[in-house]
Amino acid sequence: MVPVDSVRFHALAEHLCVKFMEDPSDQWSYKDHINLLRCTTTIVFESRPEERSARDPYQRFDSVIDANNYIRWIADPYPRWTPNRGIGLYFPDVDIELNGTPSVHGCFNVH
Repeated sequence: MVPVDSVRFHALAEHLCVKFMEDPSDQWSYKDHINLLRCTTTIVFESRPEERSARDPYQRFDSVIDANNYIRWIADPYPRWTPNRGIGLYFPDVDIELNGTPSVHGCFNVH
């Protein structure tokens, strides 16, 4: 897993919420997509009830992803995918999964 402290993870989720709403997918870098995929997977598996509220970036992050159908959104720049080990997708062009059962490099280790 990619280690990141909780302050950096919080800031990254906040940044990606804004970026997702302001920049079309063709303006995103490879690193932006990787960070978004890792954040999405990490938020699904992270259990931080003390940080869960309507105002936190994780709830907004999930809402933005769901409202904008991120799966279709990422399929524009990375159209090749296969089902992964869970109910998710593996994108070989970026070597990372979205949902399902991710590999260790597919999410952040928040400490």
